[in-house]
Amino acid sequence: MSQLSLSERVREALARSKPELGVVFTKTFRAPSASDEEQQIELNKYLRFQLAKAPVSTLDERGCLIDEISAGQWFDYFESHVLPTLVRFNLPSE
Repeated sequence: MSQLSLSERVREALARSKPELGVVFTKTFRAPSASDEEQQIELNKYLRFQLAKAPVSTLDERGCLIDEISAGQWFDYFESHVLPTLVRFNLPSE
C-alpha cells in the first residue's frame, strides 16, 4: 500500500465527508509535486481562501492552518477543526 501525500489525504477526507467536495477539491487545487511540507504551505493558502467564503467568521479554523508544524499534526488540526466547517458551508467551491 502506497503512502498518500498530504493533499491526497485532504481530498479523501473531504470525499468521505461529502463526495462532491472531494470532486471540487480535485478540480480546483493544484498540488505541487513536492514534499508534504511544500504541499502543506499551498494547502494552507488554498484553504484560507476557501474558508474566507464562509458566511461566518472562520478565524479559529484559519488559525489551525499552520505552516511550521508536522504534516501529521497539521492533518489532525484539519480533520478536527477545518473539515467540519468546510462541510457545513459546502467548501471548497469552484
